[in-house]
Amino acid sequence: MNTQTTTQPLVKAVKRVAWGTIIFLVALNVIDLLISLGIVIIQRNSNMIEGLKTVSTTNGGAYMIAGIIGVGLVLTKTNQTERHQIFTARKTVITWQAITGIILMLFVFQLGAEFFGTIVEAGLKPLGFSALAEMQNASQTGIRSVSMMVYGGICAPLFEEIIFRGFVFRKLQPFGVKFALIISSLLFACAHGNLIQSPFAFATGMLLGLVAYRYGLKWAIVTHIINNLGLSIGLQLLSQKITWIPFLTVGLAVIGLIGFILVGIRPLINWWRQNRIQDHFLAIAFRQLPILIILAYGIALALGGIQHR
Repeated sequence: MNTQTTTQPLVKAVKRVAWGTIIFLVALNVIDLLISLGIVIIQRNSNMIEGLKTVSTTNGGAYMIAGIIGVGLVLTKTNQTERHQIFTARKTVITWQAITGIILMLFVFQLGAEFFGTIVEAGLKPLGFSALAEMQNASQTGIRSVSMMVYGGICAPLFEEIIFRGFVFRKLQPFGVKFALIISSLLFACAHGNLIQSPFAFATGMLLGLVAYRYGLKWAIVTHIINNLGLSIGLQLLSQKITWIPFLTVGLAVIGLIGFILVGIRPLINWWRQNRIQDHFLAIAFRQLPILIILAYGIALALGGIQHR
């Protein structure tokens, strides 16, 4: 693939997926805000700010409506061929061994996120700051109400996979699988906008991208639901009643890490080396305005989550 002849299509594709991501994020946040504001007004809450905070963290219905509209707005900008590719493209049939390996890697990422959070917190503490409160707030959102559980566990994975592994990844795939993985995972991480959670979201996005590439979008959605509904929400609820759940989580993460080192790391390294990114593709992508806007959005949210102790 000649860089000179693909620069213009590349720029067009990068701008399209980035603006699509922005449309989705704006719709998700603005429509949720408007619905939440309407609920607060109807309830005649005397403290509107506190009312908005309460509604936005407990009413999953507003996010569901906002997510449907956001995804719909993005998909209306695609043609029938592109939509067919988003929902049906796959390379091979998934096996139970692959499913087991994928789930164990999710446990590894969960443990990695906790370890990374401990390091970040240790670095911020001497400076008088903390990032754990925002992380804990984000992780507990899914268990605050049934509607938030449904949204966080099922709807959010569905919406995010359609956007990031469907629309973004598939549109960029012609320019290289590795390039599409990196950009789609980066946009996914920025959308989470949390100093501790974003690196975990990037790693998870890479895994979900590989699942979508090899097995199809359906299995990326299933994997994401397992992560959110099972590993995040489900284990949180179980750990409140069963004391040994955290030890089980660590044990499965260790098994997953050992399995990855023994079985998965060499094939992954070989595949990564074989799928090279064309010269300057990432540099070109990071010079595009919508990409810079999303990066600034993610950084602003991450820094905004740091609180003074």
